[in-house]
Amino acid sequence: MKRRERMMKDLEQDIREHIEAETQDNIARGMPPEEAHYAAMRKFGNVTRVKEETREVWTFVWLEQLWQDVRYGLRMLRRSPGFTGVAILTLALGIGANTAIFSVVNAVLLRPLPLRQPEQLVSVQLYDTILKTPNEYLSIPTFFDWRRQNQVFSGMAAFSDYTCTVTGAGRPVHLDAEWVSADFFSTLGVTAQLGRSFLPEEEKKGSNFAILSDGLWRTMFSADTNIIGRSITLDNKSHIVVGVAPPGFDFPIMTPPVQIWTSIGETAWYDVRGAHGLFVLGRMKPGVTVAQAQTEMSRIDALLAKEYPTSNLRYGEAVVVPELQHLVGDARSALWILFGAVGFVLLIACANVASLLLARSMTRQREMAVRTALGAGRLRTISQLLTESVLLALIGGFVGFGLALWGTAGLLRLVPQNVPRISQIQMDGRVFLFTLLAAIFTGILFGLAPALQSSKRSPFDTLRTSGAGAGRSGGVPQNRIRSALVVVEIALALTLLMGAGLMLQSFASLQRVNPGFNPHNALTFTFDLPKNIYSNDRKKIFYGQLLDRLNSLPEVVSAAATATLPLSGGDMRTNVEVEGRPVPKGTAPEEEFGVVSPGYFKMMGIPLLEGREFFATDTASSPLVVVVNQAFAMRYFPNETAMGKRFKAIDPGHSDRPMREIVGIVGNVKRGALNEAPEPDLFLPYQQEWVGDLSLILRTRGAPESMMGTAREVVHSMDASLPLYDVKTMDQYVGESVAQPRFNMILLIIFAALALGLTTVGIYGVMAYTVTQRTHEIGIRMALGAQRAEVMRLVLGNGLKLALAGIVAGIAMALALTRLLATLLFGVSTYDPLTLAGVALLLVAVAALACYIPALRAARVDPMVALRYE
Repeated sequence: MKRRERMMKDLEQDIREHIEAETQDNIARGMPPEEAHYAAMRKFGNVTRVKEETREVWTFVWLEQLWQDVRYGLRMLRRSPGFTGVAILTLALGIGANTAIFSVVNAVLLRPLPLRQPEQLVSVQLYDTILKTPNEYLSIPTFFDWRRQNQVFSGMAAFSDYTCTVTGAGRPVHLDAEWVSADFFSTLGVTAQLGRSFLPEEEKKGSNFAILSDGLWRTMFSADTNIIGRSITLDNKSHIVVGVAPPGFDFPIMTPPVQIWTSIGETAWYDVRGAHGLFVLGRMKPGVTVAQAQTEMSRIDALLAKEYPTSNLRYGEAVVVPELQHLVGDARSALWILFGAVGFVLLIACANVASLLLARSMTRQREMAVRTALGAGRLRTISQLLTESVLLALIGGFVGFGLALWGTAGLLRLVPQNVPRISQIQMDGRVFLFTLLAAIFTGILFGLAPALQSSKRSPFDTLRTSGAGAGRSGGVPQNRIRSALVVVEIALALTLLMGAGLMLQSFASLQRVNPGFNPHNALTFTFDLPKNIYSNDRKKIFYGQLLDRLNSLPEVVSAAATATLPLSGGDMRTNVEVEGRPVPKGTAPEEEFGVVSPGYFKMMGIPLLEGREFFATDTASSPLVVVVNQAFAMRYFPNETAMGKRFKAIDPGHSDRPMREIVGIVGNVKRGALNEAPEPDLFLPYQQEWVGDLSLILRTRGAPESMMGTAREVVHSMDASLPLYDVKTMDQYVGESVAQPRFNMILLIIFAALALGLTTVGIYGVMAYTVTQRTHEIGIRMALGAQRAEVMRLVLGNGLKLALAGIVAGIAMALALTRLLATLLFGVSTYDPLTLAGVALLLVAVAALACYIPALRAARVDPMVALRYE
């Protein structure tokens, strides 16, 4: 700094000497001394500009100028606390909302999977030609063929979800587990922190090896380093522990997280090519693209289709997609739409602050003129004003980051728990960097127009005018810009309000949907019966006795059991072949089915339309029967009664199963989500079918939660080793089924409310400023006889013109952009005229209200005071 000060002193000395020398020359030519000095000054030019131009060639002068601009900008912001506070709050709301949503987008969509070279990982699925969608599930034999024949993957792994019970280590514990192939951990690039991963021979049929999660190892086994090689009991079957996964490893990513991995060799469908139950993951070799992997898998599938025509008839070629894209699924489009919506809020905030800066620049015209007259170039003036804008935005961004920290905690309570990686939401360095960049970009965005407008005025015209003239000079173009900003705000607000209105109507439509059953006062729970202890017949006896005990409880109206609960997303499917309508082998249509106990339909409140329910006499020794839903009857028997008709329910490997007679038709029940169309469904009595693990449902007289302790005691009185899990009410299942639409709706409503509030402030600001500028004109009008009502109409008319222009632009924007919401809506069109009309009327009302106060103020102007107004 001392060196720079010395250089500046030398520069000033050189300028003085140059001017003095020129002055002496002028005196020598006969000029009076004073005239000679002025002539030398004129010849030299603007001293300040020369100093600036000279300093610009010095190294790091931009840094010095920036520091000067920052200090000056902070002083200017400090001098206007009202303006500064309003601008910071406006920006903090916009930037904070964007930061909060970005933290979700970052965690779910942008952050790479916490695995080695995650960009090489892809999901490989088969295209289902019947369901017209990629089928995530694959058979084990087909997986082995894929892994052996491909040339594009350095590793290929398979895995499948299941649950189990750990016993022999204290209280029985229910676990979420995963069957995996031997190369599961090596494909993911994960090394065990203790022991090892699976060996190739440990995925053979009948294998019983296990790898523990770090959390399970620490909680259940007290981080015992001698656990390797020991046996643990899963579902009453001994498994040898070969490794412990590293801390933080969580794959597949699910809620709750996987706690134990075992070999696919113990699956019951190990060698059934038609039994599809595996997810498949591949790691592409370096340099291989997704398109190349797709081509290779298509080649392999074509060969397998020829080799195994029956088991591959319904499936097309493999579908290869990046694993992160596959993992995120449908959440991707919804999150990007919400991120775009909150961006609109930030744009409205920018328009508001830009309008404030334009108004403030009118009071700084003389300051800018003096700076220009003293030699500041236009670029230098723009730099100064943009520095002030960016400073304002950075302060707003800092406050907004604090708001986002608080808001994200609330956001986590709203985000549906089935959104993948939701637990990884955090305000990390990437989120902070986003906030910083958003603040800088915002500062430039809202500061550029006022800076350009202020810097292009002629300093001579400004300095020649009076205070009033200075205040009005340049007012017309500024008013046009401010009016244009208001029009933009209204258009953006209308688009957001339209989206929020559509989401609100969609959610209301979902709430009105009949799920097909009565969810109230119904408690559900599940437990696993170990397969090596409970045979199929023993399971039936156990469930029958348990239901008898539960039905005898005075607090229970009725109890029943089912393999798949409504709205739980459970997916059990079987092929259907109607008697007398033979189809080629492997091409029979596939429908959803359930296994239920007698009394299930009555207990659930599912209407019986024809025939009868299942009876206790529907056992393995009696004729095989089936109950179908209305959608099934309409699809397979559209012009005839379905009662008495017979069909086969074909499972993989059981194509010789006998015919079943339809004895009842029930109403349609929503299995997956309320917004899904009714699909054909069939129900089998559990006494006549293979029984997996059933869920129990209790219809209670009082609050269902109060029955949990009693239900647990009844189950444990029959087998104390059975831990209960998935303990929920049916109302909770209904709530979870609409969690994602509710989340989308609430956020869009919040963003729309913010946009509406900011737009209202923007309209009010413009109209109030316009009234202030036109006070003199209003005084003349009133002095000439204009009535107060006419003045109010004048102001209100100007405001409503802006509102109507914004509404017209907003309607065009909304009609173009709301199409993106189509996949998120239910029961309402993206072009819904009632919603559009309602939003437009709301904005007209808000604009009229925002204009009313300035109009009232204008009508109360004293003509004598106004005529003297400057």
